[in-house]
Amino acid sequence: MLLRFLLLTATLVAAPVIRAQVPTWAKVTPSDITAAGIGGVIAFSVNQRVQEFGIRMALGAQRTSVLGLVLRQGLHLVLVGLALGMAGALVLTRVLTTLLFGVQPTDALTFLAVSMVLVAVAAAACLIPARRAASVDPMVALRVG
Repeated sequence: MLLRFLLLTATLVAAPVIRAQVPTWAKVTPSDITAAGIGGVIAFSVNQRVQEFGIRMALGAQRTSVLGLVLRQGLHLVLVGLALGMAGALVLTRVLTTLLFGVQPTDALTFLAVSMVLVAVAAAACLIPARRAASVDPMVALRVG
């Protein structure tokens, strides 16, 4: 009888904890998908522009300037998308009110935190193609075209 009571009590106490932890695990997947998408788009762009980067490097551009160019362009796309997404979220606050518990639909801290995480994920995703662009050998890039 005591064992049954303890199991029932543990189940009632543990159930909210398990439900609270599932969203924490699920947060990794959207950021992975975001990073893969942004990284893929920027990698495609870098691959299409290898000759341009080769010409820039042949004319004396530093690796850091090419790296910065690719990072800036990638983050510019993310910031435009982020601004449009925030505007859409603010417009849809009435719908969001029914879906959120314990957070106001226009909570500035939540918007800021999500934005910062997205920018950090985007910067990390842009870094790999940007490093590839910065390491282009001008002679090889110009010979391919």
